[in-house]
This record gives sequence, structure tokens and C-alpha cells, in this order.
Amino acid sequence: MNQIGKEITTEGLTLLLNHLISFEIQEQFIRPLFIWGKPGIGKTEFIKEYASKSNLDFYYCAPAQFEEMGDLHGMPEIENNVTVFRRPSWLPEENDNPSILLLDDFNRADNRIIKGLMQLLQFNELISWKLPKNCQIICTGNPDTADYSTTMMDNAILTRFIHVNLNFDKTKWAKWAIEKKIDSNCINFILSYPELIDNGQLTNPRTLTSFFYLIEKLKPFREHADLIHTIGYGLIDPEAVASFINFINNTTDKLISTEELLHSGDTDFVRNSLMNILNEGPKVRLDLFNTIFTRLLLFLEKNKVESINQDNIVEMFALPTLPNDYRSYMYLELNKIDLKPVKEILINKKVTLAMVYAS
Repeated sequence: MNQIGKEITTEGLTLLLNHLISFEIQEQFIRPLFIWGKPGIGKTEFIKEYASKSNLDFYYCAPAQFEEMGDLHGMPEIENNVTVFRRPSWLPEENDNPSILLLDDFNRADNRIIKGLMQLLQFNELISWKLPKNCQIICTGNPDTADYSTTMMDNAILTRFIHVNLNFDKTKWAKWAIEKKIDSNCINFILSYPELIDNGQLTNPRTLTSFFYLIEKLKPFREHADLIHTIGYGLIDPEAVASFINFINNTTDKLISTEELLHSGDTDFVRNSLMNILNEGPKVRLDLFNTIFTRLLLFLEKNKVESINQDNIVEMFALPTLPNDYRSYMYLELNKIDLKPVKEILINKKVTLAMVYAS
């Protein structure tokens, strides 16, 4: 099956969900949302967090666990000589609260179960029960390719959905990882080598996060390389393990910290550190420089900074080997930060001159 739906980030998915849940439409035009994406990128976790932050009731169902349609209808019983069904416990309550019903890993269910859910997808009901009017159905699934054990769905099923393809966003993941207090070296590793997410069979954000949690207490990492290798080989691909060990041994010491960047009084040290990163080897190492800048953005977005050494940030703009398009990107991103010290940096003469050359 060819890809259906637009590729989207969590930011775009949030906008879409806000629209679907707040937009009152006639019942015949109601459409469930199908979120496609590779394993481990956080589809389920995102929907749970979205529901929590939006004060929505959240209900979960994994159709792949069902053996027959009776599991969906609920247990039958006789009432007044008529067979009726008891509502399953995972169904949304009959109340006025907006809610989400997540049908997780939808296309891993048996074909009979998927066919049996067609009525629910189109009319928000089965023969034995009906969803509340303010309930949004959301389904998740993995791509229908040879890489995954999924059930193929025909057009009669596919056309009942709005489709989107969720991509891994390294910056959003880093923001989440900072909140979860994942080690900064591990966060920097993902920011520097996001391409590892799409390589290999085992490496994805979920397995990498598990890896990072399991090695959290093995510090300093360099002194526990053998055990880190053992844990890593059991969770992620060998190439990812080797890249991580190499990053810890050869790169982490070169990455200037956000604390140093904002508050170091030695501007020459900051400038030289950034230059050494950019000019490492025959090519400009913009990937490592981007890691430093991304961590800076995330820190500024989260913290109300009232005083910083502005000269250090000014020097970032003035670095002679920094590509002009990246200089423009930095300016645009920092312009989104509503902090007085940052606004003052952007009108600094050295910065404005650098931006003239970048334009």
C-alpha cells in the first residue's frame, strides 16, 4: 500500500486534533483519525498526553487482543426474553465530557475484527452500543509493508478515516527527554545523529529511551563500556551502539554546555570551542553545532532567563565558517523567544551585520 495522508510532526498533529475535537459537525461527516507511523516513535504516548493536557477523558482499546466480535459487543445476557449485551469496560462513559477512544495498533488486529469495526468507524456505534456524541475515535498503525506483521485494509475501510503520517521529531523528543531527566549526553547523541532512528531493525525512539534509562547509573559511561555494549546489543542495532560509544569517547568533551554558552565570562573560550566544533575534519560539522544550538533553544523556551553573557551568543552569529542559511535559521528561531536578553542580542550591531551578509 502506498503512503496515505500527509507527513506531519507532533505540532501539526496537535493542531489537527484541536480542530477535530472542537469542530461540531453533522454525524454523517464524522471521521476517525488514523495515525500511521513506525514503531516506537511515540504515537500512543502522544495521544495519552494530549488527552491529559486537553482535559479529555481517555479510553484505550487494543483490537489485536480480541479473538471474535463478541469481545467487542460485550457479554450477552437475557433480559425480558431478549438477548442484550453488557457494555465493555473500555467504552467511554455516557456523559457530557469530550473524550478520545484510542484503538491502538489497529491494523495488527485480525481481519475479521477489522471488518467488524467498520460500522463503528462510520457511525460511531456497533449493534450493541453507541459512543457518546463528543467522542473522537483515533487509530494508530504501522506502515503496511513487508517489514511489519500487519493486516491489509481495503479501500472500504481506509476511506472511513482521515489519515496522517507521524514523523519522529528530534527536537520534540529532546524536549520530552529533558523533562524526563534523561542524561544530557544521551540527548545530545540523538540530536547529533537522528538518522539512526531510521536505520536498522531494532533502533527506534522507544528502544533508545529504554537503553538510556538502563545505563543511567553507569557513569562515567567510558568506564562501563563493556556493560553498555551488552545492554545496547540487547536493545538496539550494533551500529547504534558503536555510534553511541564513539560519541561518548570522542565527542562529548567537545560540546560546549548551555550553561557555559549563556554564562561563561570567557568569550574567547566560547568562540574557540564553537570554531573547533565547526571546523573538525575536512567538512563543517554543522550537526554538532546544531546540537548545541538546539539545546540552547530548549533551555531558553523553558526557563525565564533575565541575565546572560550576550557576547557569547553574538559570537555564534559571527563565526566565519557558519553557513549563512543556518545563521538565518538561528535568527528566526531566537526571534521566537520572548526574553529581553535575547531580543537585545538580535539588535546587536555585530549580529545585524552578520545577517546582512547572510541575506
